[in-house]
Amino acid sequence: MKQLEVKDALPKGFKLHWYEIQGVLGRGGFGITYLARDTNLDVNVAIKEYFPIEYASREGHTQSLEPTTTDNNNVYAWGLEKFVIEARTLAKFSHKNIVRVSSVFDQNKTAYMVMDLEAGQALSDLIANKTRFTEAQLRNMLVGLMDGLDFVHKKGFIHRDIKPANIIIRADGEPVLLDFGSARGALKQTTKLTSLVSFGYTPFEQYHASSEQQGAWTDVYALAGTFHHLILGTKPAEAMARATELMNGRKDPQLPLADYEGLGFSKGLLATIDAGLGFKVEDRPQSMADWKAMLNNQQVPAVSSAPPAKAASADQTMLMHGDNDDAVTSYRDKRNRTQDRPSSSFPWGIVASLIFVIALGGAGFWYWQVNKDALSAAVATESKEQAPAPKVPSEAELLAEQRAKELAEIKAERERIAEELRIQKEREAKRLAEEARKAEEARLAEEKRQAEEAKKREAEAKRLAEQQRKREAAAKAAAAREQLQNQANGLVDAFIANFKARDADALIATNQIAADKQTFVRQLLGAYQSFSLSSAPLKLDVASQTARTTVSITSIRAANGSIVKPGASWRDMAVVVKPNSAGELELYWQ
Repeated sequence: MKQLEVKDALPKGFKLHWYEIQGVLGRGGFGITYLARDTNLDVNVAIKEYFPIEYASREGHTQSLEPTTTDNNNVYAWGLEKFVIEARTLAKFSHKNIVRVSSVFDQNKTAYMVMDLEAGQALSDLIANKTRFTEAQLRNMLVGLMDGLDFVHKKGFIHRDIKPANIIIRADGEPVLLDFGSARGALKQTTKLTSLVSFGYTPFEQYHASSEQQGAWTDVYALAGTFHHLILGTKPAEAMARATELMNGRKDPQLPLADYEGLGFSKGLLATIDAGLGFKVEDRPQSMADWKAMLNNQQVPAVSSAPPAKAASADQTMLMHGDNDDAVTSYRDKRNRTQDRPSSSFPWGIVASLIFVIALGGAGFWYWQVNKDALSAAVATESKEQAPAPKVPSEAELLAEQRAKELAEIKAERERIAEELRIQKEREAKRLAEEARKAEEARLAEEKRQAEEAKKREAEAKRLAEQQRKREAAAKAAAAREQLQNQANGLVDAFIANFKARDADALIATNQIAADKQTFVRQLLGAYQSFSLSSAPLKLDVASQTARTTVSITSIRAANGSIVKPGASWRDMAVVVKPNSAGELELYWQ
């Protein structure tokens, strides 16, 4: 199914109650239609979001709608209320040629209308693909849409946005009218929200915010424009362009289909569609019932086997039609001839015929009155002569007939009781099956809920365990670091203390000092009176259990008491604390 990229649309995967958005099916002036999954019933649906593009915008971080300005608050609120009321009303409709509305609900500071997702092809796609139709197919589609719209009109609604994109053709050829989210009640409308324009299909009266001139004839025009496009391959002339030409005294740019040659359709069908495209309201049929009657009164000729010729100035997208019917004239021509007929043209022939019939009837009645007794007697005599003598049934025959009637009544009563029992059993079986189905659905839903909760609990347990593991690892690492630092500091402090005490034996015994440095240490410690030392901060590597630092001789006091500055080559002693072969930490003078 074709999906669109639409700015400000809800993202794929967004949840509206138990509906999950799958994509965008369409965008109109009053809303966005989504493909969604009903996760409760596990079916796909279409959802229309109330989103008047001129008056509202979406808050990205919340997905809620807000009026674009404070001046639009009342208009937005009015439209939202109408949207919900209309959805609830449309949900009561049940007709095979209009989409079924199953639910409506509030969310994101707007409302959503849930509709059946109709399987089939959009009429707009069929037109784009240059699909070929027979006249019988077109008439079937047109009558189906007429019936559906007549049903809606009688409920007090008009559609206002009929166009090929809003019509689905099912696999069996039945049309379904969509997008009733744009429908508006026929009364009590005063805002600009009543104005909806689809160029080529919208009549002139719909270009005004006021709905006073809008009615069933408005949908007649749009549906006629749709079938004009289907037949000719091009949209009808746009209503404002027609108005401009007509108001300036020029010719209507909308040429009647009946004027085209070689379209391959009967003139009856073409004249019916031309009548629906009348520019003025009064030029069109005033209801779908009137328009359908006009269509049904047009004879349909046999389908021609010869391919139709190309019409002048027409894109031949829809061919394979019937022959022309020259005996049929357009609705507009009929009206014009009736209006233009002179008042002095009186039907004298019809009047003379009526006088003759009345005179003949009067003479017959007078003859009957004069001779009725004789005629009645003659008829009675003839009946007696011809009728056989009635047979008197015997008592046994009467009893047998009475018994047969009683048996027939008993049999009929038994059959009636049996039928009632059968119906009761079927109803009970259906009720039990429905209860079982609902119980199974409830059980599956509960199992799904429990599984999801268990999954959430498991995920939460894993999260908590991971947090605990990280805390324990961090604590263990901190303890190991602290232990390494304390032990390393202790070894460095002992090294410095033995150095200051000039205890060469202890220094060599408790630390790992190379042989050449041991001789140097003994000479150094024996030559001077005292030493001042300091150490740099430890550089720890907990993973390898290693600590490094530099022990510096800051000053030396000689035997005579003078201060000696240590040489640069032996002033800084790089030491490292690391484990020995037994795993114990020792200080190494490198």
